[in-house]
Amino acid sequence: MATPIKFISLLATTALATGLSICQAGALNTCDTHTWHTIISNEGNWKATLQVINQMEHAWFTDQSCSRIHSLGVSPMNLAQFGFGFDSQADFDVAYTLTLVQDKNPATSHFTSKACVFVITAKGPANPDVAVNSYHGAKCDWKVVKGKGEDFYVG
Repeated sequence: MATPIKFISLLATTALATGLSICQAGALNTCDTHTWHTIISNEGNWKATLQVINQMEHAWFTDQSCSRIHSLGVSPMNLAQFGFGFDSQADFDVAYTLTLVQDKNPATSHFTSKACVFVITAKGPANPDVAVNSYHGAKCDWKVVKGKGEDFYVG
C-alpha cells in the first residue's frame, strides 16, 4: 500500500506530466473512470454529445467533478475534459460515440454546420480503435495520450 507521501509525490508527478493542477489530477484519479479525454477546438465553439452505443447499462461519462454527463461545450478558450468509466460487467466490447457540432453561424444556411463524429472502441487494453467521420469541411482528428486516454481535435 502506498504511503500518503508516495501518493502525493505520484499525484504531483502526474500533474506535472499532464499539465493539470494537483487538485485536478487528484479529481481525475477519484472519479471511478477507466480513461480521461480532452477535446480541443482549434476554431469556433462546439457542442459535444457523448453516447454509449454498446453495453449501455455498464458504462458512463463524468466531468472533472465526477458528475455523470452526456454533453459539454468546447471552444478555443475552453478545453473540455471527460472521463469514461465502466463497471465489472463490461468488457472491451463496449463502444461509444463522441459527436461534435460547431455552433451555427446565423449568416449561413441550414445543414451547413461543421460536424465530427468519433466512434470509439478498443481492440484491448491501451489499444483504442477510433473511426472518424467529418462533415461540411470540419477537421477532425485524435491521438493517444499514453497512460491517460485519447485527445480529440476539432476545427
